[in-house]
Amino acid sequence: MNTWTAAVAAWMACAAWIAPQVLGEEPARPPVRTPATTRSGSAQGNDKAPLGSPEFYPSSERPVGWRGDSSGRFPAANPPLEWYRRPKGAFFTIRISAAKPKGAGPEGEPLNMGSLREWMIAGPFTAKDYGSAMEDVTQPNESTVQAAPGENLGGKPWKAVSVSPTNQSNSRGRLVLDFAVAYDQGEKLEWQNHPGSLEPFVAYASTNLFAGEAGKIQLRIDGTKVKAWLNGAEIKVPTQHEGTPTVDLVQGWNRLVLKVASSKKEWLVSVQAMPVPGTVYETKNIVWMAPMPGPSWSSPIVVGPKIFVNADEGTLVCLNKENGQTLWTRSTTFYHAISDEERKKFPDLAPKVQQLDQLMESLPGVLNAGLSPDGSKAEGNGALQSKIKEKLDLENNIRQTMGKADKTYNCWQNDRGWAIATPVSDGKYVYGAYYGGIKGIGASAVACFDLDGKRVWTHFTGQTEVYEHGQHSTPALSGNYLVYLSGHTLIGYEKATGKVLWQKKVPGFGNVEAASPVALKPGGVDMVFIPKIGIYRSADGAELWRSTVKDDTVTPCYVDGLVYGVNYGFSAVLTKEASVYVMQVPPPAGDTVKPQFLVQKPWKDFEIKTKYGTALVASPLYDNGLLYEISEGGSLIVADTKTGNLVYNKVLENLNPRLTWVFVVGVCTGPTLAGKYIHVRDDQAQTLVLQPGPVYKELARNVLWEVNNGRLQEAQSNPWYEGGRMYYRTQGFMYCIGEK
Repeated sequence: MNTWTAAVAAWMACAAWIAPQVLGEEPARPPVRTPATTRSGSAQGNDKAPLGSPEFYPSSERPVGWRGDSSGRFPAANPPLEWYRRPKGAFFTIRISAAKPKGAGPEGEPLNMGSLREWMIAGPFTAKDYGSAMEDVTQPNESTVQAAPGENLGGKPWKAVSVSPTNQSNSRGRLVLDFAVAYDQGEKLEWQNHPGSLEPFVAYASTNLFAGEAGKIQLRIDGTKVKAWLNGAEIKVPTQHEGTPTVDLVQGWNRLVLKVASSKKEWLVSVQAMPVPGTVYETKNIVWMAPMPGPSWSSPIVVGPKIFVNADEGTLVCLNKENGQTLWTRSTTFYHAISDEERKKFPDLAPKVQQLDQLMESLPGVLNAGLSPDGSKAEGNGALQSKIKEKLDLENNIRQTMGKADKTYNCWQNDRGWAIATPVSDGKYVYGAYYGGIKGIGASAVACFDLDGKRVWTHFTGQTEVYEHGQHSTPALSGNYLVYLSGHTLIGYEKATGKVLWQKKVPGFGNVEAASPVALKPGGVDMVFIPKIGIYRSADGAELWRSTVKDDTVTPCYVDGLVYGVNYGFSAVLTKEASVYVMQVPPPAGDTVKPQFLVQKPWKDFEIKTKYGTALVASPLYDNGLLYEISEGGSLIVADTKTGNLVYNKVLENLNPRLTWVFVVGVCTGPTLAGKYIHVRDDQAQTLVLQPGPVYKELARNVLWEVNNGRLQEAQSNPWYEGGRMYYRTQGFMYCIGEK
């Protein structure tokens, strides 16, 4: 009997006891056989190797998932210091100067991911009424005004303003030129539960763009009420749902003038320059870009030669890490996650589910046709986008049909898609969680596959009372158990079979189910810790400790037996209990465990220097005695973990923490340790490479440009690092970054 025959026989022998809810009939397919070798050509590897080493292979004792091993640390990795994907040619030569240029050559600063941040402004001018403000206030030759320091416009001095996270008003939807702040009117702005009382005002703004050669760009202007002129000619200001206009830049200097009127609630404008469709991109140290079959916040994990990552709606993707080829894709709908008996309630869905399963078999070929080093084969690829849309439509139709027929399956979309959780693996199987919901309406599907794509088991959680901003939790592997927090329900599975060993309602969160369970094993006892909820034994769900941590958003990191966290949830701030903490969890005594807080420093000692985006969403990073945490608005806070004292606080001006609406964060992934350096990212896939230590030292700023419909695409994934490579998921692609 050969090895493969023996494996099949072993599988058939154990099939009878695996999975109470295995999907019935799947399309026949040849097995996917990928050698279990690392890139270095050694044996499969082992769990004793440090994370980031090509020799590392996960196990039950050292599983992988959220932020690698829940720490965000890949100490054995050695990724390149620099990389980029950026528009090629004239667009990337653009520089901005607020003041009148001194000569014909380039001056000023390059754009930050297309954002125009440097301005001269003049005002405020008082108008008679909000509706007539543009006509009430006029200036001679206002379309061609030339701003200069020390000069006036209509008796109002021009002054220089740099758009920064530090000069934003609270609760605005994006990084903007905020006239209310510039003219000390911030207290009159409208924000949550606070009505606006601004008077009718008008101001002018001017800046200059240098182009190395004539060409077209997309220029998106968003504001309260705006008129705009480029080189004296009026240009279109699109409404919210209109496409981004294209404008012509002349070679040399181009003058942009804005006239902006206030509303009662706000007074602002933002300007974003984007490359036109069809722009060619240049790359550095990008090995391959693999198109993804749908957007997602999910982070990738690596298991031997394979990468696993999730995609909307309920899709698990498996790629070959060496060349980026998609090996297989599987979709998990609520239909897949219920028993044969339950499926009888939906007789009309069986053909659609079969169609979806068959599509998943053909999808890798279409995805692989779009694989390239620079993304050029995928962007604008109609066949690829059509296939992805077909998949998403089928998944959506199945979910909606079930929800309409039975409210048990009703589910409202998360704030950011259906596949937010990161897969987890023990080296033998890979587990995923999908769907969730929002505003109280939600349920999840949990699935287990072997590494070759065979569905082992699935489970439908039922309605789990998901709170306002959706389900964002990743499952945790804890010994022989998989523990998942779905809304208000904590569920413990026997990981090999999918048997639900226990489930219980847990104390409610506030607005977000974002914190994920962190697996602990003090004294050899498998347990999980969830901030704001407590510590639970993984085998039976026994509550060992009711948490005194009030944070419902930030997942702490776990390093060398210590939990490092930030207690900055809404209720913690209200009760003035916000803190930085270091917690040690001893072995349990019976059904009780008593964590010891080694450090619990009040948050009042740490100032977030930006009113814009003050909340903390990102997980912290521990390294060599220091804890690194970053706010939504890009304020990097570093604390000493022995004393809890602040080491330094730095606003990361080189990032672009742009909010898309009031509750969508600008920096939501935590710092990571990539070998010798620390990586910090914004949500536009910019990465700062920092020298670890008590003094801020920036070594590189790396950009990955993806533009769709005149807007930068978001990216909220944590990278995976292995050897000299970094694997990073954006909305559109999986990137392999490495020295070339």
